[in-house]
Amino acid sequence: AYLAAREQAFSPNGQLPPLLFFTRPQYNTWIELMYDQNQAAVLAYAEQILAHDYPAGILMIDDGWAEDYGNWQFHRGRFPAPEQMVAQLHAAGFKVMLWVCPFISADSLTFRQAQAEGLLLRDRDGKSRFARGGMG
Repeated sequence: AYLAAREQAFSPNGQLPPLLFFTRPQYNTWIELMYDQNQAAVLAYAEQILAHDYPAGILMIDDGWAEDYGNWQFHRGRFPAPEQMVAQLHAAGFKVMLWVCPFISADSLTFRQAQAEGLLLRDRDGKSRFARGGMG
């Protein structure tokens, strides 16, 4: 499944990532926030980076920004205005990346919808396959 998805959506094209990935720092919110990813804290982290005279670079918002794994929508309780947050970060000179997990939480609406539509990997008995363990 991985190889098929890679060929269809992410086939190697021989090009390097943008130069920014090699010339600017990459910051990750996990180091500061761990399981408490939220809009106010992300903005405060970015402000602290600049206040300590570190240059803006790539800011990765880590695990916890989405409703559930596989949903890829900002959790509106923790991130009430993500569009504004991203605009503020861009205005401060940051490029924003989001940590994503290639799995779906089994207890989520996204999972139930994907299962009903037959979009999940299945075993020989036709049951949905589950991965156990950490997502990092």
